Amino acid sequence: MIELTQAQCIEIRKSVLYEFHKKCESLGVKYALGYGTLLGAVRHGGMIPWDDDIDVIVPREDFEKLCNIYSKNDCKDRYQFVTHRNHPEIKTKIGYFIDFNTITETANTTKEYHGVHIDVYPVDVLPNDSFSQKLLFIRRRFLQTLIRAKDIHPEVMHGTQKLIRQIVLLLCAPFNYDKALDKLHLVAKAWSTVPEEEKKTACVLVETGTPICFPYNITKEYALYNYDGHAYWGFKDYDSILRAWYGDYMTPPPDSERVRPEHRFVHFYYKDEI
Repeated sequence: MIELTQAQCIEIRKSVLYEFHKKCESLGVKYALGYGTLLGAVRHGGMIPWDDDIDVIVPREDFEKLCNIYSKNDCKDRYQFVTHRNHPEIKTKIGYFIDFNTITETANTTKEYHGVHIDVYPVDVLPNDSFSQKLLFIRRRFLQTLIRAKDIHPEVMHGTQKLIRQIVLLLCAPFNYDKALDKLHLVAKAWSTVPEEEKKTACVLVETGTPICFPYNITKEYALYNYDGHAYWGFKDYDSILRAWYGDYMTPPPDSERVRPEHRFVHFYYKDEI
């Protein structure tokens, strides 16, 4: 195997995004550039110069469609959509579209099905009343905490943190990891079947951190955006959603923060020579 540089990983991710776009077009699946990827398209016309990942967000019904289409992964295709449902090595709350010519190594453990990828987040509908929203967030936070406790990499922990993790894992032992992930998705999509006219608020509920909500009607209109020379779909009202996510999104961070993250414990490899 040949270890990939950060620059090579970035170029592969851009290729993965292009293949994801083509696949979605052929399957009739809607998607939109998300988070820093949308911000990069709007502010830089491509990847933010100090960023290194790519995110897309997909309506819940299309996320489930991808799960059903890729219910089995036979590794015959180079690019595939993977979640915890279709491969036991994936222990995550979201989906990945992966280049299967690559492999991830984390803490000296090689993961055949977790190579260079883009992140795929489902977008969910929220209940309209604040009490039901708070209850949903509490349930989601409990499940997230459980999943996070079992998923965190011990190599990034030090001293008493490792001991605390072992205690948490012992307490979490009765809980089935995959069932917790399934429950998280069931909680998130509980309001997806309400009548269309009753859908007012949307949110990406399975990401880490505090959920950031935005008007549901934003998810109904799409536009094409230039991203490093290719046209990709994003929500037409980019201003409202970027303001919800970042506030004054057109003002770049200070120079001291314009540094690509270092992934000290994760390494990517090509299976064959480049």
